[in-house]
Amino acid sequence: MQHIMRTDARLRFTFDVTIENTTTRAWFCCRQVVLVSQRFNFLEVHVSFLDFASSLTLGCKSLSNG
Repeated sequence: MQHIMRTDARLRFTFDVTIENTTTRAWFCCRQVVLVSQRFNFLEVHVSFLDFASSLTLGCKSLSNG
């Protein structure tokens, strides 16, 4: 993430997801701050994780709400 933000000055922010075994973290990075979620098991909360991933990909609030 840091490399992406440093090499392209046009970017304002970036999202990232890291997965280690079943532990997952979501990251948000902008020019001023880096925010990190608490670790969660994506196998146990798979609906929330899929909503998050689809929201980032499709740009909608949630697939489960319609």
